[in-house]
Amino acid sequence: MEANLANRSLYIGAIVGRFIFGILLLTSAKESKFPIIFKLLGGLALLASITFILIGQEGFINFVATLLPVFKPYSRMVGFLTVVFGGFLIYAFLEAKKSEIIEDKR
Repeated sequence: MEANLANRSLYIGAIVGRFIFGILLLTSAKESKFPIIFKLLGGLALLASITFILIGQEGFINFVATLLPVFKPYSRMVGFLTVVFGGFLIYAFLEAKKSEIIEDKR
């Protein structure tokens, strides 16, 4: 990651990825078991993408360069939390669908 900081595609990918993730979270929030949480996370993702646009590529490089050394010792924990968050996403949407199916059968 450190070697690719100056790469423009990393900057654009960070913006586009957060923007798409934010839109997906906002539009699918009502389908989940926790709509307020997903609206909040979607809004934060959109805010992050807008912030990255406003600070520009140099600001983005400086931001990431200052965070990398701080989080590098915790990379395994961050990876674990990412997996837990993925499980939460699956749980939130599967449980919502399961309860809808049960209600439809009644």
